[in-house]
Amino acid sequence: MSKPLALNSIVKASKDHVDGAMDQEMVLLNMKDGMYYGLNTAATFIWEQLQKPIAVASIRNALVKTYAVDPARCEADLLALLRELKTVNLIEIVEHEPGS
Repeated sequence: MSKPLALNSIVKASKDHVDGAMDQEMVLLNMKDGMYYGLNTAATFIWEQLQKPIAVASIRNALVKTYAVDPARCEADLLALLRELKTVNLIEIVEHEPGS
């Protein structure tokens, strides 16, 4: 059984998508279900981080630094977005860092 998505999860974008930039936003086409997804500026920033395996905590830290957002709110919103992206198979959990 796989572990749930958490701050210690290492995640990355799946290969089953096509993406394209439009202004400062991103549009994703999920090749598995043919659905399009639009990402706002902050979600596009997150998507760019997901192009290589990265810890969820590292994404959170980059968001807090870049957008000067409350860390707790940022963490909750980030985990919600990543769970949604995982549900539609646009990201995958690569592994979990030990000790967290």
